[in-house]
Amino acid sequence: MGQTGDCEICQLLIESRANPRWVADFDHTTAFLDIRQTFRGRTTLMAKTHFEDMLAIPEAEFASITQELRVLAKAIQNAFGAIRMNYANYGNIVPHQHWHAIPRYEDDPCSGADPIEPANVEKLSDQQYEEIAAKIRLAL
Repeated sequence: MGQTGDCEICQLLIESRANPRWVADFDHTTAFLDIRQTFRGRTTLMAKTHFEDMLAIPEAEFASITQELRVLAKAIQNAFGAIRMNYANYGNIVPHQHWHAIPRYEDDPCSGADPIEPANVEKLSDQQYEEIAAKIRLAL
């Protein structure tokens, strides 16, 4: 399947380390900080191969991706002291398989509920994204 030219995630994967939100590369995935950092450390794990549906991913590769998601989540939790991690996989807006790893904190804006993002989340500076990403990389 490879990457496709009209997929925004495939384009982001090509940029990879040049992007200040890049966190890490794994065998089957690449992690980038979510532009929304309401939940400090929120990261998106993107399949390196373009799959539009999770069921299209070969079983062995999917098992590896799941393990990579666990490693990333543990690093986020260790880096920022999250009390819980939430995960999401939708594919409704961007048809490229990716998983959201969302750290939860006792004092987060949605404590005890679903991690609903406010409509206008302020974006951080490139330097702020780089600092958060570096903290996660250090915990990997």
